[in-house]
Amino acid sequence: MGFTLVSIEDSEEFNINFFEWRPLLLLGEAYGWKPAGTLLENDESWDGSYLSNDGQKITQEDCEKLFQAIEVAYEDIPDEQITDFFKHFGYDDDGYEDYYDALRNKDHNTLMMHFSGNKTFLSDFMAFLKKGEACIH
Repeated sequence: MGFTLVSIEDSEEFNINFFEWRPLLLLGEAYGWKPAGTLLENDESWDGSYLSNDGQKITQEDCEKLFQAIEVAYEDIPDEQITDFFKHFGYDDDGYEDYYDALRNKDHNTLMMHFSGNKTFLSDFMAFLKKGEACIH
């Protein structure tokens, strides 16, 4: 499943898949971002989820706070890719489950491993967040 974030300011798109989007939100949370929840126009029962593509809006303030958290995290992310995933999590399906459990628990080392060597992606995402409000499609 993929997501297209669309800037309200200029309709610029930022495409991301679920396997990057969820960890990115978790990285922000691990570095102090407190998700305000998204807004969905004309839906009072909306739960504030960031994990669907229903056109929900991320507010200006929420984008700013997520940007600040990712900016701090960026300094900790290793420039070179850490390639010892299998050493830590194993080669079987349980290893992947352990990996995603560690991400969900915002394990610092796992987040560093996940984003290591991918600072360009983080820079691009931060540039997108600086535009402000965005919708998730």
